[in-house]
Amino acid sequence: MLSAYLAMISTQKDREKFERLFHQYERTLKYTAKTILWDEHLAEDAVQEAFIRIIDCLDKIDESEPGKTAGFLITIIKHIAYDIQRKQNKTQPSASLEELAELDAGPEDHQNRPDTLLLDQEEASQIVKAIHHLPSDYQYILSLKYVYNCNNRQIAALINCSEELARVKLSRARKSLMIRLNLIKGTAKE
Repeated sequence: MLSAYLAMISTQKDREKFERLFHQYERTLKYTAKTILWDEHLAEDAVQEAFIRIIDCLDKIDESEPGKTAGFLITIIKHIAYDIQRKQNKTQPSASLEELAELDAGPEDHQNRPDTLLLDQEEASQIVKAIHHLPSDYQYILSLKYVYNCNNRQIAALINCSEELARVKLSRARKSLMIRLNLIKGTAKE
């Protein structure tokens, strides 16, 4: 199967990078897919789809940060596995703590004052709470954009749609997040 993937890649440098990623993460991706799908064959299908999507965003993957790379690839496989699960008419579980931690990951606080840190933590908590209540597709696209800094072309490749549709979905996810944040702020004032 690896040779079929490599045939889809134009440069030797990208082929070598893909081959390293394939050998390093194939088992992890399959294990992750199996924990969601509970089916060996469906998990293999999910892994194949994931590696096809990874080809389109090889330039986004920085191998010098293995933790970030693993998180990125696991996010891709989870999205694909949940899509397969939905197609199988199974119920989709809510976001796990691990996924919320991925969404919550971000830059360090700019100020070290305790009152500013407390306010930042409260705001971050509200944002994570709001994101947790969004549909999983919105959670996924927001994490791709803001945690992994993907551009619209890369997001489109990962969610298997046109770049324009990816932009629209991202816009809808942002609007939905803002509405949810306003609801949370409104209930907090009461």
